[in-house]
Amino acid sequence: MDLIGCSYVFAKLYIHLVVMEFYRLHWVYKYFGLASVMCIVASTTAFAQNDQALAEGSKDDAINMEDLVNTSTHFPDGIRTYENLNLRLGGDSVRYCDGKLCNGWVEDRHLNGSLKHKGYYENGQLVNLYFNYYESGQLEREYRSKDDFRSTLVSYYPNGQVRSKVTYKDGDALEWEDYYPNGKLEYQEVNHKSFEYQIINKYFYESGLPQTEMVLVDKKHKIFDKREYFENGKVKMEGKVRYSMNTLDYVKIETWKEYDESGKLILEQSYDNEGGLKKETKH
Repeated sequence: MDLIGCSYVFAKLYIHLVVMEFYRLHWVYKYFGLASVMCIVASTTAFAQNDQALAEGSKDDAINMEDLVNTSTHFPDGIRTYENLNLRLGGDSVRYCDGKLCNGWVEDRHLNGSLKHKGYYENGQLVNLYFNYYESGQLEREYRSKDDFRSTLVSYYPNGQVRSKVTYKDGDALEWEDYYPNGKLEYQEVNHKSFEYQIINKYFYESGLPQTEMVLVDKKHKIFDKREYFENGKVKMEGKVRYSMNTLDYVKIETWKEYDESGKLILEQSYDNEGGLKKETKH
């Protein structure tokens, strides 16, 4: 089997592993839905096809300079075109300048002449540092590499408020925070450095009050405290969950309590260590 054939086999195996990982992390699947899983599969397939083209010496899948200049920045996810050029985060597209792979600082401008992008390139890919801007001149995102393993990406709303902050390790998100346009925290995720499990997973209402939270309390047995809240800040339900290797999901264990919006206890449930309901008491 030649080199290109090997790359196809590797790409297919990689796609399979990505899908399996998303199903294993069931909370991702539940929150984002099947469409997001399929989107990742499609993106991974596109990256694999791009690798083959580069191996054959083709420029067909290289980033188009005209696309970089004319792509609008007025959409919810900001300027995404450049992400495929980010070597540290797994991007495998390349960019050419004057017929050669871009090297050094490169700038792009919006149609109105304002700065759109400034980044440092090596062999056609972004490394270490780059900045993207809205047409207004407001910074849209900034990426910085701390070293060969750690990097940060901060993105902003058009009003200048922070949209998200992500800390990466070896190209994977170690810590992630999303914010509402009003500046309130929307989501917080902290993963263990091994990426085998999460330490913190929290969602918040736009008011800033907590919506759900899951916090690791027993590292050895992968047990978490979990709570859900009403919008008024009152606890809706609370208890412990454990990540079960049998079900590949988080299961309720021990005692769970459920409340109404006034804070009155309305239900108690007891679970075994595999998530089986043992006893239920209504109040």
